[in-house]
Formats: sequence, structure tokens, C-alpha cells
Amino acid sequence: MKSSFKFISTVIFVLFFNNQVFSQWIQKQSNTLNDLTDIYFIDNNVGYISGAYSTIIKTIDGGNTWSVLQTVVDSNSKVSLMSIYAINQDTVLCSRVSLYKSSDACKTWSDIGGFGNLFGTIFDIEFLNSQTGFFVGKAGELYKTDDSGNNWTQIGTCGSNQIKRVDSITAFLYDGELYKTSDGGNSWKLSTSFGSLESMLSLDIVNNFKAYCITVPNFIIGSNKAMSNKCSIYVSNDGGDNWILKNTFNPNTNDYCTSVAFTDSLTGYISTSLGFIYKTIDGGLTWKKDVMCSNGNYVYRLYKLLSNEIIGIGPDGFIIKLANQITNIQKKDLTEYKQIYSVYGLSDSKSIRIESKISSNVKIILNDINGKTLFMLNYSLNEGENVIILPSFLSSGLYFIGIFNRESLIPDFYKLLVGR
Repeated sequence: MKSSFKFISTVIFVLFFNNQVFSQWIQKQSNTLNDLTDIYFIDNNVGYISGAYSTIIKTIDGGNTWSVLQTVVDSNSKVSLMSIYAINQDTVLCSRVSLYKSSDACKTWSDIGGFGNLFGTIFDIEFLNSQTGFFVGKAGELYKTDDSGNNWTQIGTCGSNQIKRVDSITAFLYDGELYKTSDGGNSWKLSTSFGSLESMLSLDIVNNFKAYCITVPNFIIGSNKAMSNKCSIYVSNDGGDNWILKNTFNPNTNDYCTSVAFTDSLTGYISTSLGFIYKTIDGGLTWKKDVMCSNGNYVYRLYKLLSNEIIGIGPDGFIIKLANQITNIQKKDLTEYKQIYSVYGLSDSKSIRIESKISSNVKIILNDINGKTLFMLNYSLNEGENVIILPSFLSSGLYFIGIFNRESLIPDFYKLLVGR
């Protein structure tokens, strides 16, 4: 039977869904008791985690199940891997005192650097595309490759240990000082939004305009630095060029923030060293305990998938995953809500028409009934009529089309029924 779909709306009402969610954190079996150090996903299904004693584990179902790869990265089996990155299904890089590369899906490895003789530890690896990548060393040594990681050249030194990709030309250096490149890594600009006694701890990108980060103050004690348990939450509304202090957050005594991740402009999570995960639903203004990890576990790093699902990793093989479901559906009268977009189904059953009152860069997302993002598209809407092709994999059922622009705190969601 011919596919068909329609949007449920009337002249008077538009169904508008706010992005309030309730969260369900589920511990996942890692099949290892070794400490986990880094995580990277190629897509929403395939991901890798590195760890102590040359541990590498892999998932092919979005982090629900994990298998330990029987692979030898280095002849020294006690080496603890600090970072892992997958360019594609076959090409994977990992690091500790050197840089290792596999071209056969982690079956065999080659040492492509010997950089350990220079500075000891490689803390993070990140690529902007399949050719151009970076790694940063223990003392902030920044290296670049333009041939998929076969050859590397030092391009500078920074006060950071982590790298965060935004798009094919934009990235941040953080975990210390904050730097940004907007030209593919040819130049890096140091952010002046933070005080000299603040250390950038964790960073997350919400969209091309909005980002959040947390910092902790450094107190100079002799020649050493000791960190306070107070962290500051900053927000950027211009792609990370400028940052505004949103709030300060104090976990329990002797507890320290470890990582931050935001699923949208309002909903975010902070993990701490005593095993708590805190949640905000107002963009970082207030925080409440969302979950306490069991058996003394804690999350070292929160990682956000393209689907906006979050996975946390920590010591002793600890993995926890967040599953979100949309709640609190609200219906608003058009007289109370200024509608910028109108969405219509087209007769070809393969596309939608979006009529926009303004020209704007937006993110269009397609969610299923459980709030899971199935499809995401950055799109430049013209004023007037725009035709968007829907993904071909949709089966019969209820979906939600969301439109998110720079000024929106939350997306406008429209109900979509697909029938066959």
C-alpha cells in the first residue's frame, strides 16, 4: 500500500512539545574490570572505549552491549591507553606513551610515532575529517596530521590536554586553557573569558551557536596547584567565541566535578568524583541529583552520541547509559505563541514543506515516540517555502519533527504520522 503521512494540527492550535524529559540511567556490562579512560563513537551504533592494561572494548548497538577485543596494542601489555579515536570502521588510533594505529578494525597495530621519547603521554586524539587530525601531549604539545594519521608535525604548544571537534574546520582545546580554531587548525585563539586562576575542566557543544563548559578554580600552594570542589558553569551563545558565567555549583564536601554534557539548550548533566550525576532543566541555573552510581562507582567522563544519548565511563570497567523519554507535552494557542514555522506533508509521501517567516540556520531533527533522535540535519531555511526530503527508512508509526534555531531555547516539535 502506498505510504502516507500527515501532520496533526488545526488553524487554531499547534502541538508544541517542550523538551522536558525524565531520565533513566542504566548500568551496562563492560566485561572488564580495568579502568576506562576514553570513548568514541563512529555513529549512533559503533563505538570504542579504551582503558588500562591495553583494554579496548567495542559496541555495535549504541552502547547497550560491549565486547572486549582480543588485541595486542603494545608488547607492554600493562600500558594504560589514554585516548581512542576511530576514523572509520577499519581505521582506529589509540595512545599512551606513543601513538598506535590499526587499519584492520583493531586486529593488528603499528607504532607510528615513538613520541613517548619526546614528552611521555599523549592525552587526546581528534580528527576534523578523515585526513586532518590532532593530538595533544602531556605538556600541551599540539601535533597535526593531514594524511589520516600516518605522519605528524608539531604546530605549537598549548595549556590544554583535550580536543573537541565541532565541524570540519572548527574545534576547541580545553582541560586547562581554552583555545578555538575556525580554520581547520591553522591558527588557534586563546579565550579571554575566564580568569587566570580558572581551569577549563569539561566542554560540551549543543549546536553551532550554543555550548556549555565547567571550570574549577586553581589555588596556588607553593609550586603546586590544588583544585577546589566548586565549579562554574559558563554558556556561549556565539559558537564559543565569548562565554558568560551562568552559575556556580558546589557538590558535596570532598566531591569534585568531572564532566558535563547537555542534550539540548536547557537539559544538562554534571558527573562528580563521589558517584553522583546532577541534572539541570533550566540551562544550568539550578542542579538536582539525578542518580548515584552504585557500589562506589563514579563517572570520569560523560560522552554524548549523535542521537543525544549519553554514556558515562569510569574506573573498574564502569559504564552507565542515559535513556531519555519525552514528557510534559504542552499545547499552546497560536495567540500565545508566535509561530515562526509552519510544517506540511506533501502528496509524494517522501518530503515535507516548511514555511518560514524568516531566513535562518536551523537544525531539523526527527524523533521517535520515545524521544530517540533518528535523523538530524543542519539546514539553511529561506524565508517562504522550503522542501525537505524525509529519510527513506521510516516505517509506520508516530514521529516528531523538531526545528531548532539560534534564538529558540527549545525546539518546536510537530507530530508526524506515517502509515502504510
